[in-house]
Amino acid sequence: MKKLTFAVIMMILSITAINAQFEIEKVFGGANLGYAKPVGAFNDYAKSGITYNIEAGYKFTDHLFAGVEYNSVLTAALGSEDNLFLDSKLLGVEAYYLKGWYTPLTGKFKPYVALAVGLAHYSEGDYTDGNGNITTEGGKRLGLGGNLELGIALGGFNLSYSFNLSGKTAKEPVIYPDIESVNITYHRFAIGYLYNF
Repeated sequence: MKKLTFAVIMMILSITAINAQFEIEKVFGGANLGYAKPVGAFNDYAKSGITYNIEAGYKFTDHLFAGVEYNSVLTAALGSEDNLFLDSKLLGVEAYYLKGWYTPLTGKFKPYVALAVGLAHYSEGDYTDGNGNITTEGGKRLGLGGNLELGIALGGFNLSYSFNLSGKTAKEPVIYPDIESVNITYHRFAIGYLYNF
């Protein structure tokens, strides 16, 4: 009983300490929209795509921030002239990351570097009938992912480049059988906005 009472008291004191140090002005959130360019073996199957991410974080100091990021990319590749649409591929990746930012400067102009790591979920597109019912479910795979980002923030706006490693394609692809266990790597060029509360 003494151990339980002690644990409860320590938890209450910890929560009180965290609340005392938490300042809403240090919370930020934002979104980016960008262009994805596959590289490496993944480029043999996917040629280009669009990407967006939503992120939120907390400024622990003027130079060091930490938070979370949701990232989604949809890449496409068209087939030959004979089978332009029959050979087209739509490949998607969703990622859920823990992210850290570092900036050497304060003020409105801030160059920064960021590192994110977490889970990435690859999926082939599903085939559906005319009523929207799934007739063939595409291959999927969950794995580890991450990205290294370089950017410039000016006021709330930011321009960024990141190199992304988002796991691997499915072990047993259903829709596109050639895309088996390929590393998913791509460049992302994005523009976005961060809002400080």
